Amino acid sequence: PESGFFKMPDWQFVDIIEPTALVAYAEDWQRAGASIFGGCCGTNPQHIKALSTAFRRAA
Repeated sequence: PESGFFKMPDWQFVDIIEPTALVAYAEDWQRAGASIFGGCCGTNPQHIKALSTAFRRAA
């Protein structure tokens, strides 16, 4: 998913969600059948680390 949107012309991302919020969304998506998670615009290594930590703990 993306995390927020960018504001032209400087590629400044606004409304970025916290990594913990992304994990909460991903847990809902997993219950709905998703099995692969990642990130796009506005996500960063902290978002991916939070996903990795949460789903390794659950495995």
